Amino acid sequence: MATFQSILVPTSPVANTTTFTGAIGANGTVSVTIGYRTIFAVTTAVDSNIKFGNASKVPTAAATDFPVWAKSIQEWETGEEMDRISLFSTAGGTYWVYLLSTK
Repeated sequence: MATFQSILVPTSPVANTTTFTGAIGANGTVSVTIGYRTIFAVTTAVDSNIKFGNASKVPTAAATDFPVWAKSIQEWETGEEMDRISLFSTAGGTYWVYLLSTK
């Protein structure tokens, strides 16, 4: 049986499994598939926008979608119908997506 302390120790991020990072080109988009009912955090180096979708409704984020302010950390959940996100940036820059919980 696990000790109480070991339950609270977070696991290290695993590239392209529990953490995703990369660059968004100027006026470009990037798509990340993270799974249904997943709680995740997003941060970007520059002001960006986020849009949710799934395989039959593939998202393409635009400047009119939900804002992700530069250097802020925002927590989201994909829910039952969405399993991927799209990020858009007019300036281009680095993004980070970290999966906090998958159900």
